[in-house]
Amino acid sequence: MRRHRPDAALLAAARSVRSTYTRGRVVEGVIGSADVWNSEIDRVAFLHDRFGTSIEEMETASAAQVAEAFHLPFLGIRVVSNNITNGDAYDRRAGEAGQQFVLAVLKAYLAKADTKPGP
Repeated sequence: MRRHRPDAALLAAARSVRSTYTRGRVVEGVIGSADVWNSEIDRVAFLHDRFGTSIEEMETASAAQVAEAFHLPFLGIRVVSNNITNGDAYDRRAGEAGQQFVLAVLKAYLAKADTKPGP
């Protein structure tokens, strides 16, 4: 297992705009990323207990690896609209709401970067 640490400035930006997200909850945690889809509740619970995952998906680790290879700041942000563990109905607007949150994070990050002294 490999852990990719978030960029501190991106994480601070996300924390600073957390209260602006009103379509659900912003949860800070570990994104479990693998090459298989887990649909067994007991396996999901095992991974949560063993590795401290908050959610599971199949893309974030790959994106983190690419960012790391190119020395780019990275922070994984995911929207969970429905899943096997909570039984919620699919919300087609969740993706758009997530995009708006990512945009708010980027604006906060860039605003802070603009205030840093140049080289």
